[in-house]
Amino acid sequence: MTSKNLFIKLMKEDSKRRIAVIALSILAMFLALPIYGALSVNIWMSRLEVELTKYEDIISSFSVKVIGMENPFLVALVLLFGVLIGINGFSYLFSKQKTDLYHSIPVRRDTMFFVSYINGILYFAVPYAVMLAFTLIMGKMYGLVNGAALATAVTSYFVTILCYIMIYSTAILASMLTGNVIISILATGTFFAYGPIVKVLYWGYHEIFFWGFYSYPSMLDDTRYYSPIALYSNIVNAVTEHTATRTSRIIEAVIVTIILAVLSMIVYRKRPSEAAGRAIAFPKLCPFIKFLIIIPAALASGIFFRELVTTGSQKDIWFGFGIIFALALAHAVMEIIFRFDFKAAVKNMPHLILAFVITAVIAVIFRFDILRYSSYVPKTASIASIGMEIGILNTGNTYYNLDSLTEDLSDSEFYNSVYRDVETYLLENIKLTDIETCLTLAENGIEYTQKVYSSRDSRFRALNQDTSDEYDTHRYSYITYCYHLKNGENVYRRYYVDLTENIDLLNQIYSSNEFKEVAYPVLTLSDSSPERVNFDYYSPLGAYTLKDLTDEEFKELLETYQEELRAQDFSSLFETYPIGRFACRKNLQNSRAGFNMEYNQGYVFPSFKETVALLEKYKIPIYDYMDIDNIASINVTYYNYDDFESSTKEKTYTDKEVIATFMESLVPSDNFYATGLSQSLAFDGNLNIEVIYKDTPKGFVNSCRFEFPSDSVPKKIKKDFNYYE
Repeated sequence: MTSKNLFIKLMKEDSKRRIAVIALSILAMFLALPIYGALSVNIWMSRLEVELTKYEDIISSFSVKVIGMENPFLVALVLLFGVLIGINGFSYLFSKQKTDLYHSIPVRRDTMFFVSYINGILYFAVPYAVMLAFTLIMGKMYGLVNGAALATAVTSYFVTILCYIMIYSTAILASMLTGNVIISILATGTFFAYGPIVKVLYWGYHEIFFWGFYSYPSMLDDTRYYSPIALYSNIVNAVTEHTATRTSRIIEAVIVTIILAVLSMIVYRKRPSEAAGRAIAFPKLCPFIKFLIIIPAALASGIFFRELVTTGSQKDIWFGFGIIFALALAHAVMEIIFRFDFKAAVKNMPHLILAFVITAVIAVIFRFDILRYSSYVPKTASIASIGMEIGILNTGNTYYNLDSLTEDLSDSEFYNSVYRDVETYLLENIKLTDIETCLTLAENGIEYTQKVYSSRDSRFRALNQDTSDEYDTHRYSYITYCYHLKNGENVYRRYYVDLTENIDLLNQIYSSNEFKEVAYPVLTLSDSSPERVNFDYYSPLGAYTLKDLTDEEFKELLETYQEELRAQDFSSLFETYPIGRFACRKNLQNSRAGFNMEYNQGYVFPSFKETVALLEKYKIPIYDYMDIDNIASINVTYYNYDDFESSTKEKTYTDKEVIATFMESLVPSDNFYATGLSQSLAFDGNLNIEVIYKDTPKGFVNSCRFEFPSDSVPKKIKKDFNYYE
């Protein structure tokens, strides 16, 4: 009982010392919750009066953005007060006199630690709870608080307190390791930022020096393990978006918080009283801290100076200069900070030499790819399957997780759970089992990329501005590999490939069901699918519904198209343009109303003769955009960039014979660029051609942009515009 009373008495005495922090916390919470809530509700109600929002949306916004974890001011207070209260609670450790006084009190250090630690939590949690209650009462008066909102408030409260304790414990650990308030703030910032910075620097070196590197979206997913702030951000997103990972993220935060608290207490026990006033409480840690700071700083500086120049030979010189410069400067600064003495800048030179050796080894490994990262190919026996994305190929598809689509999704929920990034989707879901063919293509890509990369100063100029004669007839593209290994690991690499030289290999890969059924989901659509009601044919002018087809007609059309699409090889994509496309379209009627979601798309080519015949049989005017009798005019604008001053020339053609001649060569822009492969062909980008139609069905466009392939520009155009290839 005496021990309990002593603990409470010590808490009261500690609170007297920290009254300013308590007052500041109360004021900040008052502004962040009741005041911010009142202002927000006032704005929303004003918008409601003029029908710019709905009452249901106000309830949702109040729940998420005021009493929930997306309250921006609350997020700021978690970070600000986590650091402020954490450092303030043990600020006596930065003064020799106060440290001697506190440590002379006949109370165990563990007790003193927990007094300040628990008080620091209460100074945030109690004002938060009180002001949250006031805010809920205010919301109830406006009819904005229901059972769901109350549950959100309670959940957000406890999760926010957990995140606060995590940030708070980080600041306390920084205080325990330092002996100066300024250094403790810097140490806290280092704990927050060091991990993500090193992670980004690590991948940045891959991006700059390894031509085979592919920046896959999930490579920074584990950043939360390197920073309490990153984990806090993950928790906010997971809780507000109700993702499946929220429980695991909260458990991770609990574990991190416990570790930080235990470490802080252990360090507090071992911290010598004479550490007050020092930069670092434990001098033996200084060399390790210095190395951890100056080596990444030097590597970052090397990249900074390297990227300031464009010439390859100069890049390496400035890269080396940046490393040496930053090493010397950072070493001097760290020594000055450790000793609070400018003369210390030239001390511990062996440390500088060792740091230089370590940094040089790291730089050389990346600069010359000593470990052969770019040319690494997993052993055949270890590969289960291979995902592949051909950069230049556009399947025309946007991929969605339709099972997660509901009518009440927010924008962020839609993009997180429904929308799938095209590149990521293909790499994850294409599982090619013809390993030998894929590896042969990869080896050819490695060989060609090495050849191009080593023959130019800049890899980007080499790959994108090749002016050799061969480039005029060959097609090139990045091809990204995802090696799905048998142990569950995914290995990503990207190669630059001469498509023309490897067309046979590409035909084999592209024609496989493993590739096509993922790239073109329309191949898995059945005539009995509920998505049939959304399935239409699209010409460049508009959509023709297929709903009026009988079940037998639709089945025949779909199966015929799927058969011809499966039979199409990769090389044929270079030789022709699509004339239209099939696609499903769904108009979302929720907060994203008006957004037309297209999926199950597939292009129709002139070579699909049976499909074309069926469309014509079913009275679908697939060549409506080529109807000469329905064309009113063709407007051509020529942009001349060859002179010192740019100029434009416009001309309108209405003569039917001229129009007919032009239409023999013209290709609708949407079709011209559809597959992406036509972009490898030279075409005249100076000409802008717009075809104006006399009459089009309701909902269709009355004009359409067209392109002339470079080898099909009519003589009349060249004459009228003084244009020559």
